[in-house]
Amino acid sequence: MTRQELSELIDLHRREKALEERRERLRESVQRYAAPLSDMPHGSSWKDPMAEYAAKLDELDRQILDLVMQIENRIQQIEDFTKSLTPNQAAVVRLRYENGYSWGRIAKELNYSKGHCRNLHTDAMKRLDL
Repeated sequence: MTRQELSELIDLHRREKALEERRERLRESVQRYAAPLSDMPHGSSWKDPMAEYAAKLDELDRQILDLVMQIENRIQQIEDFTKSLTPNQAAVVRLRYENGYSWGRIAKELNYSKGHCRNLHTDAMKRLDL
């Protein structure tokens, strides 16, 4: 695993979160507007908005699943990687890349300063020759 692949994992987490937020907004919108739409008269060229919603939701679910599978594959590689690290280094690497946490959140989780977390990360990357 390269440093670039680790960085891409953070991006995968961000993309997954963005897709989940889009899915949630879509669900909320449909719940808000579904009842008025279903009570409207239908003409011959009427398209069912619920069918469009279901198609969009299905596509978002497929995209999220694809990202989750990519993330899981990379997480397995990280697990193999972290076996040679100290427990503190491994914790920082896991939180950063497996969970996609920011430096602030990692520091809060481990009760360290951001700087100390970054130093642990730097030492881990050196130890892994990255």
